[in-house]
Amino acid sequence: MSDTRVLECPRRRVAAVHEMAHLLAFSLIGPGIGVRVTRVRVWGTGRNATGVTSIDGVKDPRTAGVDYVRGRLVCVLAGEIAERRWCDEQGRKFRAGPCAGDRRIYRSVHRRSRLRLRSEDIRQETTALVTAHWNTIVAAAPQLARDGFVAPDTLQALADLAGVADLRRID
Repeated sequence: MSDTRVLECPRRRVAAVHEMAHLLAFSLIGPGIGVRVTRVRVWGTGRNATGVTSIDGVKDPRTAGVDYVRGRLVCVLAGEIAERRWCDEQGRKFRAGPCAGDRRIYRSVHRRSRLRLRSEDIRQETTALVTAHWNTIVAAAPQLARDGFVAPDTLQALADLAGVADLRRID
């Protein structure tokens, strides 16, 4: 498939924005909660366009502390928040279907944690994070849409775009 066709596919672009938001959130929050991204991929075009952000360091929410649960929820929700914003800015209809997997993870972590974290607070925190780093997410997404994966140097490139020395070492 040609680079032009891939980059012109709006569903692939929105999938890339969604996964880049996960990557950025996990890059910022993950080190503090013991989670790191192991792989980010986007594939397909049209209605078949989708993506995945794989992580390691997953903990049982029933025994994890509040910082882990809150951080994990923010990172999981970041993809949907970014996808909604991108669709709004592009005048496209947001389709909730592609976010169903993230919603299942969110509900599972939230419910199993037994912590009294308000979903509205998590949504506001996530929206603030996505808003603060929106230009970085949008700038990095075309490379993911084109290549279908995040190259090893992309994390540092994200850090450079965000004006941070190293996203993996944020305090």
